[in-house]
Amino acid sequence: MHRKIPALLVAIGVSIAPCFILPVLANSAVETSASTAQTASTDKEAKEQIESASKEATEQIENATKEADKLENQAKKLEEKVEKRVHKERLEDCKEINVLKVRDEKTIVPEDGPSVYPVLLKGLPNRPTVAVVLGGGGLRGTAHIGVLRELERNNIPIDMVVGTSIGSIIGGLYCAGTSPDKLESESPKRLIRAYYTSPLFFKVMLLPFKLLTFRNMTGMYKSNSMMRALNTFVPTSKLEISEYKPKFAAMSVDLLRGVPVAITDGNLGEALAASAAVPFLKRPIFTERGLMVDGGILRNIPVSPAKAMGAEFIIAVDINDNIKPMTKKHFQRKFGSITSRLVRLAQHDMESIELKQADVVIRPELSGIGMLSKKIKDADRAVRAGEDATVNVMDDIKAKYKAACVPYQNGTSQKLVQEQN
Repeated sequence: MHRKIPALLVAIGVSIAPCFILPVLANSAVETSASTAQTASTDKEAKEQIESASKEATEQIENATKEADKLENQAKKLEEKVEKRVHKERLEDCKEINVLKVRDEKTIVPEDGPSVYPVLLKGLPNRPTVAVVLGGGGLRGTAHIGVLRELERNNIPIDMVVGTSIGSIIGGLYCAGTSPDKLESESPKRLIRAYYTSPLFFKVMLLPFKLLTFRNMTGMYKSNSMMRALNTFVPTSKLEISEYKPKFAAMSVDLLRGVPVAITDGNLGEALAASAAVPFLKRPIFTERGLMVDGGILRNIPVSPAKAMGAEFIIAVDINDNIKPMTKKHFQRKFGSITSRLVRLAQHDMESIELKQADVVIRPELSGIGMLSKKIKDADRAVRAGEDATVNVMDDIKAKYKAACVPYQNGTSQKLVQEQN
């Protein structure tokens, strides 16, 4: 009997358990179903919200893009308007220049080539406008100091100076008010330090490293450092070259357009650095005028630009040697001799054309002084050579200048006399 009781209790428990478990399971299923329905409803709302936000963001992006396009078009129209206005002003400035003509809608060029030469002087009433043209040639250019001093000593008027490379540096400092005596006493050492900010030997040694690391190889020296150094030669009140008397122009070349450019306004240091940025040695200077390099590439002795800018009597200074045969040893012993020779050969023919347009040509004896020389004794010898060469042709300068003044004696300009004839 006692053995049957547990079995009976088990049977009763088994029969009663479903009565308790089934309601619990049913309630749990109802709760799960309700929770699932609520989740589905929440997901739907979230999806709708996301779609709405995405649509709104897309509309905002489209509106912003339209506004950006509108602003870009306005900026483009404004730029075109400004460009047309500037071009119109340039045309007005050049209206009285016979040597200038319009080749297309945007370029004003002289008849002998694609360049822009603004007029510095429109002519003097009682004598011809005198320009001194100083050619490029490295340290040999200190000869220009001696030339300028002798012209002053002999009371030869100088109305404008047009220079290339070292010619622009000496000419620019002179027009800024630096006397030839001060140029001789202070400039050579400072110019060498300004041009070679570190030893050239070190720069050459670094070339393989720069080539391997794909560094900027447009030039071994930065032109900006030279620009800053040149600005220290004159007071800050003398840095605007358009205010100079005599008038001044630095010849440079714009690589972007491939044309010579006469820089007649703006910062002195920038103009001189642009004119003396020798390819490979100095990096080009990017200005509003273009990507500027040494003017000696196209106008090493800028006589025709001086004439286009208003000069009527031109004294040109050629500091380069004539082309002579050289031995093989010359190129084996001197660093930079091959580059110097190549540049000289390229310049020779162009210089011949330019020099034919000058009234007087001064040629200092500078044999043995290299373009890349850094010797102070070479600079001093060049100054003396410039003086001696000017003294030798002074009688010729005075005679030709006197003859050039004849048409002005009656108050008539040379140009008007020629037109009447």
